[in-house]
Amino acid sequence: MTRSLISLFAITSVSVFLCAAFFPKCGLAAEPFPTVNQLPVNHQLPDPFQFFGSDRRVKTLEDWEQRQAEMMEMLQHYIYGPAFPQVNQYKVESRAEEPLAGGEVIKYSADLKLGPDLSAPVSISYYLLPNKEANSILVYVVAREEPADEDAIAIARRGYAYTALKVGPYEKIARRLYPEIDGTRTMGWVWGMNEIIHYLTHEHQIDKVILTGCSRYGRVALLTGALNDRVDLTAPITTLAHAVHHIDQSMWGPGNVKWANKEYETFANQMDRMPVDRHFLGAVIAPRAYLGIMGAEKPAFNQGHIKAYESLAPVYQWLGAPNNLGLYDHKPRGHGVTIDDLHTVLDFADQSLFGKNPASGKQFNPTDASVAH
Repeated sequence: MTRSLISLFAITSVSVFLCAAFFPKCGLAAEPFPTVNQLPVNHQLPDPFQFFGSDRRVKTLEDWEQRQAEMMEMLQHYIYGPAFPQVNQYKVESRAEEPLAGGEVIKYSADLKLGPDLSAPVSISYYLLPNKEANSILVYVVAREEPADEDAIAIARRGYAYTALKVGPYEKIARRLYPEIDGTRTMGWVWGMNEIIHYLTHEHQIDKVILTGCSRYGRVALLTGALNDRVDLTAPITTLAHAVHHIDQSMWGPGNVKWANKEYETFANQMDRMPVDRHFLGAVIAPRAYLGIMGAEKPAFNQGHIKAYESLAPVYQWLGAPNNLGLYDHKPRGHGVTIDDLHTVLDFADQSLFGKNPASGKQFNPTDASVAH
């Protein structure tokens, strides 16, 4: 079936109107998507170039834009749910500055009000380089940790600004501001991330935005990057953000459902009927830069990383940006993140965003020994 892709898929008419205004990349189905029992069993990874329910394939850039919209629409319908509207406005209640490392870095502590009525209080800390005309900032998605001064100084000495954003409060804020939208926890966190990115890029001279996170927070980074063209590099770390449903049928479970929507629950023990997989998020991000970092985890997880890379490589090649796609294995470490992972992300930023060879010598191609299993 051919689908008319007009605006972002949403459950209610209110959210259709609001999301269409704020997420132009996303689409609205002309007819409902099939339910789980109407879908065929499929063990193959869905093809980013193949329109859903049709023999139509992507041939032009206009086709690709429509297919990107369809992929995001499907991801929201089957996994993530509707987005909370981005109003992209803020009020600075207070902001303090503290020089660090002899003035190499300025630490900012800001109290903001967000939302359409500027009623939602949020506090953040971030670090900028005062001697640069424009900063490229590494945004690290975290649960509740405060950004560490020593990490910020090390990152600054590589030429990058830094912040660690605590997403915990964003879900409750989004639900309070938009009670008519049946959004998921993940989408609530994404809403807050995008509002803060708007603040940073409009309040300061920000050149590039680099977004990363680990595990569930890597998924938040990935979905934020897919929905926000202002993000230049998205780099999830040991995150089930690649091909998972078509690799490991055990991926459904109560622990996963709370991050997803009600439609996702209907695929219990039937993941082989899921018509999407999370590599679609990488396809929506393309041709912007995208790096996956995997580790010594369950073999199926790493198989999913590699399969997703192999599915995305033709996309980036077709779009003329093959060097914007990377995969790195931080083994022998497994699930988790250290400062070394943040430096790996910056190595890939050096390469993909600024055309520099990483001083570390790290390679980002899964055919290399660095990611061979």
